[in-house]
This record gives sequence, structure tokens and C-alpha cells, in this order.
Amino acid sequence: MFNKKLMYYKVIDLFKLYNFHINFIFIRFQM
Repeated sequence: MFNKKLMYYKVIDLFKLYNFHINFIFIRFQM
């Protein structure tokens, strides 16, 4: 159970990082 939770948080962190990069690139292309 603890291992599953750890993986879950890692996936969320990865997703947030991915989202941040997408937004950053999108904003740069719009300017």
C-alpha cells in the first residue's frame, strides 16, 4: 500500500512537471 502511494505521488509530480513545460512552451510561442 505504501509503495502504491509513493508511485501515485511520483506520477502526479511527473504530470505537473510535464504540464508546466507545456504551458511554458505555449506561452513562449504566443508572445
